[in-house]
Amino acid sequence: MSMTSLMRMIRTEFRSPKTMAFVLVLAVFVLLFLLAIRPALQILEATRNQAPELQAQWSQLLRMQAQAKTLQALPNPARVDAKAALDAALPNLGPDARSVVAGERATVTFKNVTPEAFALWLSKVSEEARASAVEVYIRRNANAWSGSVLLQLPTP
Repeated sequence: MSMTSLMRMIRTEFRSPKTMAFVLVLAVFVLLFLLAIRPALQILEATRNQAPELQAQWSQLLRMQAQAKTLQALPNPARVDAKAALDAALPNLGPDARSVVAGERATVTFKNVTPEAFALWLSKVSEEARASAVEVYIRRNANAWSGSVLLQLPTP
């Protein structure tokens, strides 16, 4: 069989209705795969890769929710007790720390406190005095912080 006869046979074969229908169906399937199925498969794969990270975030949210419920279950200390707890925690900020209470708010100023000591103090004040930070102003020195914190004390 010569090359020209082979080419003639291929042309004749591609003109048949069955072959044309097959080529059309194949082309539609390829387009459908490229435009719809492939992106969906890529999204599915990305979701599988993110699943462990999302599960860890979900676990952290559940722990935070349990901690919030525990704090909500604690009795609300009287204003006097909150001030006493605030005063008791003040030495953790160093000898230059001062607090001024006005109504249901307290302003605490501090100098040259390590970030770790500040975080520990803030955690202690929020748990024991049930006070929440409203405003925080911090200036960073070499390895220490100085600044002030405005706290909202619990209402009696």
